[in-house]
Amino acid sequence: MKLLRNLGKDVRPFREIPSPKAYPIIGHAYLFSGKGPYHKDKLTEAAYDLSKKYGPVFYLKFPGQSFVITTDAENASKIFQNEGKLPNRVTLPALALYHERSFGAVGVVPDNGPNWYKLRKALSPLLMKTYISKFINENQLIADKFVEYIRKNKDKNNTLIDLCSHMYRYSIECMSIVCPGRRLTNEEDLRKIIEGSCTFMDGLYRTYSEPPVWKFIKTKGYRKLERGHNIINRFMYKEMEKPINTWNDSFMKVLFQDSDLTRNQARVLSTEVFLSGIDSISTAITMTLYYLSKNEKCQHEALNDVKNGSLSYLRACFKETLRLSATAGGTTRALPADVVMNDYNIPANTYITAFHSAMSLMDEYFEDADLYKPERWLHSEKVQKKNEFSNFASLPFGHGPRMCPGRWLSEQESVILLSAILKSYKLESATPSRVGMIYRMNRIPERSIDIKFIDR
Repeated sequence: MKLLRNLGKDVRPFREIPSPKAYPIIGHAYLFSGKGPYHKDKLTEAAYDLSKKYGPVFYLKFPGQSFVITTDAENASKIFQNEGKLPNRVTLPALALYHERSFGAVGVVPDNGPNWYKLRKALSPLLMKTYISKFINENQLIADKFVEYIRKNKDKNNTLIDLCSHMYRYSIECMSIVCPGRRLTNEEDLRKIIEGSCTFMDGLYRTYSEPPVWKFIKTKGYRKLERGHNIINRFMYKEMEKPINTWNDSFMKVLFQDSDLTRNQARVLSTEVFLSGIDSISTAITMTLYYLSKNEKCQHEALNDVKNGSLSYLRACFKETLRLSATAGGTTRALPADVVMNDYNIPANTYITAFHSAMSLMDEYFEDADLYKPERWLHSEKVQKKNEFSNFASLPFGHGPRMCPGRWLSEQESVILLSAILKSYKLESATPSRVGMIYRMNRIPERSIDIKFIDR
């Protein structure tokens, strides 16, 4: 057996990376077909199971695309150490095409390279806590309004059915004060944007996970992407046509006043910022309330935390939710140079996916990994991590230059609402069995989450 030599270690060649049986043309796509053992909506579970069979590094080939998959947190750290200033992630060509047609600019989400860096730099204020803190007062007003919305819309048993579908209202209102800068309260507009966001995300995932037939004809997936995004565009265009002095102190105003951006780039970035946080924030808050409704002790601790004016435990609850039910599946990068993972040489420009959503459920990184234990995130506790690479096992917002720019905004909006709800209601679960996550580009609850909100 031929081995490479690297720093005194025997390094196996790429071709020896473990892999399930592949077939001509379709490769491993059969694994996720109707007759296969896995489903494309449950990629995290598939990665977890395949890692048990083939080890923490394995190879999957699909029509037009191949990936090295890893569920090893040390390998995840290597990805970030070696990704460079311009991380190259798997592209979203259908979204790039739509953006080019609609805006005349690709946008930050589907792009790579120097142009991505320019657009990403324009979003840097969102990563400054001092900048996003100016939205706190309006966030609080929106949260108080949503507390009353719960009171008016829960049924006679105090249950709010399908909480996540309601939570979109809150996330849309919160994002609207950031970009475009006007609080969105009109019921018809809210309904349309909820529909547009859900339709767009479903279409985006379809175009990403299916063969790129949309390049030649408008497939069902591309039509959904287009229809959903068009709804969002109509709302944003209407706001952009207003005089700039009416935009309040909004982030959209910051973008349009950025001399490094063209008008088309400012338009696409404004729309991306508004759209990007809607479903992920809704899901994160919904799942946190779900876990608190299932864990009375944690709920009691969180309420005491809020009453005492400290939000450290509540923030820990939010982090623990995103460990167990991450809204993002993982990180994919094509590295600029060869890298060795678990003694296998992986050539430069090979797509490598680190499934953080699978690693974060593994006992080798978190003690009692299947249990909801917010205290593991408190610095005073010693049970936080079991492994020196545990920091790279749970990364719901990513890491490095391509880290989600809305990380702190998401936490701020979520914690404000969670605090307001806990002060007003005792939570009881009306969802008997455990709820998993499915992929719709981001991960969302696989079914309705129903919670009882009992007045305190």
